[in-house]
Amino acid sequence: MKRKKILLIWMLVSVLIPAQINDKLVKVPLKIFSDTLYLSDTIYITRIETTFVSPPDSLIPVKHDTLKFYDTLYLKDLSPVEDKPTEEFKSIKFLKEINLFTLFEIILLLFGGTLLSKLIDKLRSFVHTRDRMRTLPIVLAGIKVFLWIVILYIVLSLFITRTDELIAALFLIGLILLGVSALPFMRNLVGGFYISLSKPFEKGDYISVNNYRGEITEIGWRSTIILTEEKSFVNIPNSLFLSQSIENVNVGQKEQLVSLSFEFPIDYDDKVIIKILRESAISSPYLFGKKEPSVLLDNTDYIKRINRFKLNLYLFDSRFESEMIHSINQSILAAVKSKIELKKGKSDE
Repeated sequence: MKRKKILLIWMLVSVLIPAQINDKLVKVPLKIFSDTLYLSDTIYITRIETTFVSPPDSLIPVKHDTLKFYDTLYLKDLSPVEDKPTEEFKSIKFLKEINLFTLFEIILLLFGGTLLSKLIDKLRSFVHTRDRMRTLPIVLAGIKVFLWIVILYIVLSLFITRTDELIAALFLIGLILLGVSALPFMRNLVGGFYISLSKPFEKGDYISVNNYRGEITEIGWRSTIILTEEKSFVNIPNSLFLSQSIENVNVGQKEQLVSLSFEFPIDYDDKVIIKILRESAISSPYLFGKKEPSVLLDNTDYIKRINRFKLNLYLFDSRFESEMIHSINQSILAAVKSKIELKKGKSDE
């Protein structure tokens, strides 16, 4: 009877304890890496078996536990990281494939552009001969520039796939070139504004600036036109008046000092030469009569055997400098042709 009770108690214990252990879950956290990554180990005790060792009469229970381990990984808010290039980067292809047909198109475009440019240049040269067509050459020049911009865009589009960036680059280059080319035009406008405010000269005045001498015939915003002593019209940019000194010769004050040099053989009598030069200057109708001319022996070159004389005189109007030089040379030539004895020792003076 006592053995039966012990056996019954043992059977109850063997049934209840595994049930409680089987329901028990043991979690051992390992390590937390970040707020989005959790790692833990879960140990499940799934079954406890009891084995009886014979002989059964001994009734000695032996516990044999079977354990199974499972690892559980929890991920939270962890976005994937791609090491490979994006599809947009893969799709970028700057250059196109070039074949014989592309080269033929480029040659045809360049040939057509050159032909049209020559036609425009011939038309511009024809228009320049017309006085009434002053704005048309500027329009033709703009058409020529626009033509080559279009040809350049078409040629580059045959090589480059991304035309949006190409248009932006060409637009930027065009703005830079336009700004650089507009600098002289802006300087001329500033010069015209300066002339209109300060009035250093007016239409009809006789001026001298940067080796240009003549009478002003027209004053514009970009340029000023003068009539030179050679009876030719010169278009002077207004920007020149900002950096160069201007000599304005008014009416009644146009006299000008002129120095002329003459060379004669060293055998000629210097006194006779001085007399001829002075008389030639006095006989000139362009001499300013209030001031006497002067003649000096400037230099003697014994190697070349010549004497250099300098004639200083005042011209009554600087516009007639060429006429005065012409009249003096004629007088000297006439004196030489009259067979005047110029050699030393043969002069009557």
